[in-house]
Formats: sequence, C-alpha cells, structure tokens
Amino acid sequence: MFFSKLLRSRIEADTILVHSKDHFFGESVLQIPFFRSLRNRFPNAKITLGVSIGKSPYSDSLALVVKDYVDQIEENLEICIFPRNALPFTSLPLKNRFFDIIIDLEKQWWRTLAVRRIPHKVFISASRHFLFSDRLPKSLKRPPRLIDQHFMLLEATCVKETPLSDLNWLNSEIRNWAFNQLPKGYRYIGLAIGSGDPKKTWPLENFLRLALILVKQGFRPVFFLGPSEERIIQRVKKEFSDALVPGWKNGKFPSPSQLVALGERLDAFISNDSGMAHILAIAKTPHITLWGFTNAEKYRHCTETPHRQILAKEYDSTDVRVIPVEKVVDTLDELLVEIEH
Repeated sequence: MFFSKLLRSRIEADTILVHSKDHFFGESVLQIPFFRSLRNRFPNAKITLGVSIGKSPYSDSLALVVKDYVDQIEENLEICIFPRNALPFTSLPLKNRFFDIIIDLEKQWWRTLAVRRIPHKVFISASRHFLFSDRLPKSLKRPPRLIDQHFMLLEATCVKETPLSDLNWLNSEIRNWAFNQLPKGYRYIGLAIGSGDPKKTWPLENFLRLALILVKQGFRPVFFLGPSEERIIQRVKKEFSDALVPGWKNGKFPSPSQLVALGERLDAFISNDSGMAHILAIAKTPHITLWGFTNAEKYRHCTETPHRQILAKEYDSTDVRVIPVEKVVDTLDELLVEIEH
C-alpha cells in the first residue's frame, strides 16, 4: 500500500463513489466546483454520491445544477455512524457494489476506515494526512479553504482537468424574472438574515435596524430567507410594510438559480455564514459575511469578487451576536466605495 501511494500514473475509472458523512446545503453549494471538476476528469464514469447521514440537496433543490456531474445519489447509508462501523464483522452498506475509485471527504479516521471497507480498486482520503489513501497529491500541505482541500483529492487521481468555462446557472427567462422582481431605478442591498444553524445567526433585530439605516441612505433592502424561515417574513413585513422578499409567495421558495439571478440585481449583500450566502456569491455580487464560531477561512467560497468578512473574534468572542450594527454599516460604506472606484 505504501508504494502505491507514490504512483503518479493516471487512474482509469468507470465507477466512482464520493462519500460524505452528511451533506448540508451550504457545503453542498461549495462542493459544486469539486463535482464539476471530477466529471471533467472522468467524463464517462458513473459518479455516485454516498451520504451516510441524512439526505443531499443534490437530490432536491440543487438537482438541476448537478445533474450533469452526479449520476446517482445514495442517501442515509449509515456507513460511518459509530466507530464500530470500521470493524470487519459489522454490516456494510454497498458491500455488493465495486468502485474503481472511492473518494472520501471525511477527516475522522474511524469514519474513513468504515468507508474503506466498501469494495474498491483505489481509495483516496485525506484522513490522517492521507495515511489510509492509496494515492497522494503532490503536496500534503493542507490549504485553508475546504474546497481547496477537496481539490487535493482530485489531484491525487493524477488525471488532469481540461479548461472549464464558468458554470452557467442562468438563462434569459430566469434573468427576466429577477428583473421583474427587482426592476431598475433603485439601489438594492440584500440581507440574508437566516442560517441553518441558529448559532450562526446575527440577531434579526440587528438586520431590521440595518435595514432602517439603509432606507435612510437611499437603498432598498431586499430580504432573503431560507425555506424553513417563512415565519420570519411576518416579523419583517410588520417592520416594513413594503418589504421586498422576492420569490416568496404562498409558501413558494425561489430556486437556487433564481436566487443567483436576484443576486445579480444587488449592489451588495450582507449575510450570516449560510448556504444562502454561498448561493448569492455565485452571482459575483460584492458582499459582507458575518462570522461567529465557524472558521471563516475554511468555509469561504471560491468566487472571486469584492467582499469583506467581519469576525466575532475581533471582539474577543465566538458569538456572532457581538458584532455591532455600526461596524456593519461602516464596512458596507467601505465596500461600496471600493466598488465605485
């Protein structure tokens, strides 16, 4: 196994399994470039995403986006729920399947050993500095961003990527829809006020205070809410009778592509660390992200656009709630000046 790690020959593969312990919306958005690159390197392979715990947005809200990159999605596999799953005598999901390549996205060693039990030819994992992996990338130095860590796994296949154009989420119909939602004549600032984890959420009262300040400055605040945050709409509309919450109607939630199109209509947006932030960033819209206990460098998206990060640790805390409204206002002013120049 050790000498196989040193091989730099190209791997041929007809079947590939990518395993993730879970697959929440934010990380699944961040991983789209990874799956796109995997497909580019192995255009004819059958690519399966295996999720041990829960379901994947790739089978639901992001299905249309990844349909050309992922052929099959296996959910709730329970491959690595407990440490005992790594033992050879325990039950094993997918034991009757064989994969030419398994790419494990997990870092915890016993989870990796559990996944490694699935029949395969080549196993690639960064767990324990690639200790359990059959192949190595050129460098073992871990980059700070999660998406770059995933690309290390692809590098270990020794299959080069051909040049890729930008991923196109939009068409004229979706852009026209967004234009009708946010027509010309106004300067829009997006406020992505929710998060899948309440501990990542800046207080709603702060967002509402910020919205009042934006109105006084001549902007129109645009509120973005996730599918589980409909109850917040009533609170927002109570404070702003003409609040802009585009795409929300009778419980209907905008699609990811519609959100990207709405992002194009914004001058800038402000958000918590959330999947919504990653979606809006795809539009290359300038933005500010508010960070609490999560690692801002690790979970930063890969879209190159003017942005600012405000960290709770600047205030000797890991609680995003300590970030003052005034800091956000000042940072937005700086960002807008940069954009205009």
